[in-house]
Amino acid sequence: MLPGCLFDAGLHRKLEGPLLVRMAMRVRRPKQTKLLHPKPDVDNYAKSVLDLLSGWAYTDDTQVVELEATKSWSSPGEPGEIQVFIEPLHD
Repeated sequence: MLPGCLFDAGLHRKLEGPLLVRMAMRVRRPKQTKLLHPKPDVDNYAKSVLDLLSGWAYTDDTQVVELEATKSWSSPGEPGEIQVFIEPLHD
């Protein structure tokens, strides 16, 4: 099993119902940049992650009714990473 996969995170079946997704994208900083914030836009990162998880962590990304997303540079010399937290919302 791949390290960091959903099963390692305790997910053994697709989540059902409405969901809250929190994600933090830390983008590897190039050696030189004048940009204050990484490209692309945070919504592009979020859409890609939601699409990737669709059919695996949940049936469809239409289940995501709340989304919190941030992007920032990683610390110098550190790799980029994406952290995702998914929480079922109860009616």
